[in-house]
Amino acid sequence: MSSNNGGWQWAASSGCDAVPYFRIFNPKLQTEKFDPQLKYIRKWIPELDTFEYPLPMVDHEF
Repeated sequence: MSSNNGGWQWAASSGCDAVPYFRIFNPKLQTEKFDPQLKYIRKWIPELDTFEYPLPMVDHEF
């Protein structure tokens, strides 16, 4: 069985080593930090500014 430890499996928390509970990916904070003008997101999700895009289902601040 192949393994990609240290690669995408580590980043996705699906590898053989468990990620600590405090390492939680927060999309809102990542967006504020790396794409504050939403240039990248709007490139791939043009529906973001329309009524076709669903409202958030998760309150990440909670």
